[in-house]
Amino acid sequence: MSGSSLADQLRAAAAIEHFQTLDAKTLAKIRAEAMTPKHAPVAVAEVPAHAPLTVLVIGDSHARHDVPNDRYALLGRFAAKLRPDVIVDIGDWFDMPSLSSYDVGKACFEGRRYWRDIAAGIDAQERFQREIDRAKGYAPYKLRTLGNHENRIGKVADIDPRFHGLIGTPDLCSAHYGWDEAAFLEVRRVGGVAFSHYFTSGVMGRAIGGETPARMVILKQHVSAVQGHSHLFDYAERTDPSGKRLCAAHAGCFFEHREDYAGPANLMWRRGLLVLRNVVDGCFDPDWWSFDRLRRWIG
Repeated sequence: MSGSSLADQLRAAAAIEHFQTLDAKTLAKIRAEAMTPKHAPVAVAEVPAHAPLTVLVIGDSHARHDVPNDRYALLGRFAAKLRPDVIVDIGDWFDMPSLSSYDVGKACFEGRRYWRDIAAGIDAQERFQREIDRAKGYAPYKLRTLGNHENRIGKVADIDPRFHGLIGTPDLCSAHYGWDEAAFLEVRRVGGVAFSHYFTSGVMGRAIGGETPARMVILKQHVSAVQGHSHLFDYAERTDPSGKRLCAAHAGCFFEHREDYAGPANLMWRRGLLVLRNVVDGCFDPDWWSFDRLRRWIG
């Protein structure tokens, strides 16, 4: 595979029937390239601290090998035209169905492969980044907060020591594509807004939800915040005694296909992108972009 791109190497790895048989030297080469930034990351320190920011939030996008990745080129074209200061992948960019504990033993599990899942997410990143690179002079800070689907990788390695060193989150190639990667449920703040795949509601560690999930984030976390996970879009704000606004949002999802496991819940999901405008000291104005609106604007 000498001279081939990282995406090509991963597609070749995905074609192997059992990823456990992947040649150790080939795996080491892929890992080394995955850890080498192809696109120089922009540090969060370079984001203006007080100027109003525009932040593009990508809700759960669930790249998988059996669903076309065309939407990621659309995403890149949108970002290149909008030119937000910050781009946040809120998590679950990689769907990772091969590591789903819920589907083991079911007919739908047949044929799933780890490297095929990784290759799907890498292909999505290639499509997205290609459009960003075409926008001359544009280099946003890109934050990735890993989701529970990416966290399946670490859980498998913890449960079964045979997988230690064989699989890991470096396979996601975040550094290679210039993402500042935050661990699952790690909270990062940009412009005074806290970002995480989801925030927990109590000691049991469950995701904040309910009929008014954005309002519950404010009530439970007492900060301005954005989370994903639920595939819903919701927005709420409250004002503290000093007059400061606290804003919270759920970021919806960035895919159009139906997920069979969810049944009627598919009809509840909000599909598109969330843009936070005028982000200053935790305050922001939400701007929702449906797929139809995206396509009309990009042309």
